[in-house]
Amino acid sequence: MAVSTSELTIIYGGVTIGGSTARQITEWTKEEHDYVSGAFEFEFVTTVASDAAFATELNTIRDEFRKPRQDLTVTQNASTILSRSHSANTGLDTNPRIIKDGDPADTGRSRHFRVRIEYELPADNVSTSFRRGSTIVVNYTPSRRRTVTITGIYTANSTDGTTAADTQYFAQIATAEDTLLDTVDSVATWERVGQPQVEYFETRKVMHFTRVYREVNVAQSLSATDDAEIIDPQLIITREQMAPGDSFESGLSYGGGGQGGSSIPGQTSLQPSSPTPRSVSRPVKRPILVTLTYDCSVDITNVSLNTKYTGVIRPFLINQAGRTEGAGGVCILDEKVDFDRYENRISVVMQCIAYTTVIIEQKITYQDISADGYVFAPTTSADVFAYYEYPGPAVRQMIVTEERKEVVASSTTALSQSGSLYVPGDSFASALGDKWRRISREPQVFVLSQGLDGASKKTVAHILIVAVFQFRNVKTPSRANAGGITGSVIT
Repeated sequence: MAVSTSELTIIYGGVTIGGSTARQITEWTKEEHDYVSGAFEFEFVTTVASDAAFATELNTIRDEFRKPRQDLTVTQNASTILSRSHSANTGLDTNPRIIKDGDPADTGRSRHFRVRIEYELPADNVSTSFRRGSTIVVNYTPSRRRTVTITGIYTANSTDGTTAADTQYFAQIATAEDTLLDTVDSVATWERVGQPQVEYFETRKVMHFTRVYREVNVAQSLSATDDAEIIDPQLIITREQMAPGDSFESGLSYGGGGQGGSSIPGQTSLQPSSPTPRSVSRPVKRPILVTLTYDCSVDITNVSLNTKYTGVIRPFLINQAGRTEGAGGVCILDEKVDFDRYENRISVVMQCIAYTTVIIEQKITYQDISADGYVFAPTTSADVFAYYEYPGPAVRQMIVTEERKEVVASSTTALSQSGSLYVPGDSFASALGDKWRRISREPQVFVLSQGLDGASKKTVAHILIVAVFQFRNVKTPSRANAGGITGSVIT
């Protein structure tokens, strides 16, 4: 049977329909196209001369039109009127379907088939660099800090015909994310904290992505609000201060016995007699303990976690601790750093201490000791416990112990000049007159340097002063003693 030549030729993969072939197009072709996808549908009859050739033809037709990802070309005489090339990214992941509906053209050596070829289309008709579209979701924490999740689709590049969808994504997303985030807030600083999903089929023609951004509301380093290598940092600052109890009087080592005096339970109030108390405030306040708990991821391209920590993160943490407690600076007492090499993470626990006063701890103890002064003389009685009892000189002593921790200069010379070891007056006045005389004073001091390198360092003096005073009544001299030495008679 003679076959006329058709003006329309359809080529899919290695099969040609129409034209001068025996596979003749019988109906009108159908096309469907939207922004995302398209389809081309046609019907044809194939005819052969023998049973064996007919079986081969049917197998060829069936096999070819169930083979995906082939190129589709439709020509009208010498002109191409439709090209959906999977290889050149003009028709993505083409997927054919062949159907035998049943038709009068079905005979012993002829068959009527309907073929539908579906495909996705590149995003080449919008100015988004082959990004098909994106969805933006904004979430808020209770403090109103925002997290933005962007999902979208990139297609392969049909302009150059070679760039895969995922390659197109990585090349263009940095520019696209700025545009997309500007729709949320063009003033805010955003940091990408996650790229949890990049999904594409092995042909790499269509690619789905998800990216997560978080609002940067606190600087991440001393030099930048958003450090490009530091990802999603978390910083918790714990401030702890205790007042377990201290002696708040100035102590005997300041101004000859303390400013404002000291009151001893059950005894006469003691007041300094000399020298004049110094007009300087000496408050007692325990230091503040600042604990920083920090965690962050570091971009995987930076493999030197220790350099990142020592050069950027550590100075930033010290600065944050200092800002919490003012300009006095903090000492680092303890520092623990964990490096997760596989996930490229840094975790830090840093304990710092901040001093707000010179005296950071003080305890003043008063001990009043009295000896009645009786003299016991043995007798000649058979009772070994028999004595003659005579009144003798009584002794009353006051032992004042000062224990203090004090922030001082770094040298012992500065310590001695600071007034911590200032010698008080040698007597105290009371309602009974000038009755107390200092008879001994023993200061002890050791100095410790505190703090790791990189932050403030402090020198803390541990001071222990024991002073002994004796109570006495002083009479005006009435005579010279046998040795010719004139002195006070104490009764």
